[in-house]
Amino acid sequence: MELRDVLVVLVEPLYEINLGYVARAMKNFGFTELVLVDPKCTVGDEARKYAMHGRDLLERVRIADSLTDVLREVDLAVGTTGKTGGRRCYHRKYVTPEELGELLAETEGRAAILFGREDIGLTNEILRRCDLVATIPASEEYPVLNLSHAVAVVLYEVYKAIKKKKPERRLSSKEDRERLLECFDEVMRRFAIPPHRAEKAKLVLRRLMGRAGATKEEVSALLYVLRRISRS
Repeated sequence: MELRDVLVVLVEPLYEINLGYVARAMKNFGFTELVLVDPKCTVGDEARKYAMHGRDLLERVRIADSLTDVLREVDLAVGTTGKTGGRRCYHRKYVTPEELGELLAETEGRAAILFGREDIGLTNEILRRCDLVATIPASEEYPVLNLSHAVAVVLYEVYKAIKKKKPERRLSSKEDRERLLECFDEVMRRFAIPPHRAEKAKLVLRRLMGRAGATKEEVSALLYVLRRISRS
């Protein structure tokens, strides 16, 4: 994956100063596409002031009303969180920024890295829609970083990995994986899997495919088997 294939997506950002600092960090590491989903602040003079040489990114920033529209554009959606939860908090199982960088560097496709609003981060609902979740290992005493600092750390690791590796395989499309997950749903309904267990199993499969960087061929092979099961 190239740097230009990675979208930086801020979901409901609250403060202009952070928009500026995020644009500056993106410029530092060569990322070019910034998307704001339902921002709660304007892209004004304060944002431009703190962006420094990243002002051009703010000039062409995209504003999206819906996260769904953004996710349709990419093959891989990566959520970020500073709160990983306990052992049973399966929707927040995570990779480190370094592991994320290795995955993106090894694959071809397009990815979106999502960062949540400054006060609450990304909601559980949004994290469940992500193919994988990344977190920055930090002090247990205070693990939640400022938005722009978190963006800088994650982008640095992705930049570092992409610069030293060439892609080895192409990611399956989000559409292909959603088709597989729908078929998986059908199989679980047929075998009367309780809804709460089915929801967990579906999310686990989504994350397994995300962490593995599943290819189209791998997803197609699984889809073939599940379709045969659902029709038998």
